[in-house]
Amino acid sequence: HDDAPGFTDLVEGSATYAEVIHRDPQSRLHVIGYGHAAFAGREGLDEVLDVLGESYEHLLLFCRVATDGLKAAELAPLANYVIVMDADELDGAMVSRAKARFAHWGAGPVLLARASAVPARSRRGSSA
Repeated sequence: HDDAPGFTDLVEGSATYAEVIHRDPQSRLHVIGYGHAAFAGREGLDEVLDVLGESYEHLLLFCRVATDGLKAAELAPLANYVIVMDADELDGAMVSRAKARFAHWGAGPVLLARASAVPARSRRGSSA
């Protein structure tokens, strides 16, 4: 829900967990969208991830390597694993640079996912 409050709003403190957590209608997953607030760094991030980690066995955080908001570099040290999506669409040099960048940021092992491994309905911007 692009119009709903999300993760950045939760970190900022302008939304509650109940307002941001939504059930994915096509699975058993709970989903939190990106949100509308500007991401201002690590302040509040650790607390939110700790609370979510107490409630859920696994947390999957999706973000681009470089954006104006939430950055992979901010999350990498907190991750047990990093998954590079659509890795089959990247050349070997790009994959090597991504792995080196995540290692530099302090991330855990880097896993590569092929585009065909992600169901079409769960890919952003596709219709089911």
